[in-house]
Amino acid sequence: MPDVQSQYRAATHVPLIQSPSLRIPQPVVMPQDIHPLPDTLEPYMVYTFTLEQRALPSLSQLRASLSALQSTHEQTLANWELEKQRRKREALRKVAPGFEGGEGVLVPTRAVEMHPHPPPPPAQPHPTLEGTVAQAGTTMPAGPMDDLVAGLERMGYGEVGK
Repeated sequence: MPDVQSQYRAATHVPLIQSPSLRIPQPVVMPQDIHPLPDTLEPYMVYTFTLEQRALPSLSQLRASLSALQSTHEQTLANWELEKQRRKREALRKVAPGFEGGEGVLVPTRAVEMHPHPPPPPAQPHPTLEGTVAQAGTTMPAGPMDDLVAGLERMGYGEVGK
């Protein structure tokens, strides 16, 4: 009999309907020829130790092949790292020559020093920047513009401007 003062008293008058899709399962019938589990599992724990005799001879061969494969992989990885560093250094040299400290300080070289032919002796004076001619007995300090003019004259461009 439901309690009248209970918080669920309204639910006592709601009828419950069973879904037709739900049904009570039928009890399972065990077959007569099923093998029953033994009281202990010791009869099933028989180990003959024949597996080790087959596996141990191939173990040394497997270890040797594994170490050879590992050394090959390590060598490949080291070569890849070296190549990556070399490409990075090449890219840095293209952008900023002398960026790495191992090469020392870069010193500019004169363009005249890089040519395999020795420069001809200055037999005649050549015009300077102001249009004045240097005197035969005096020596003027060679500047970058004088080097450029002398190099252009050696290449045959001296006649073009005249």
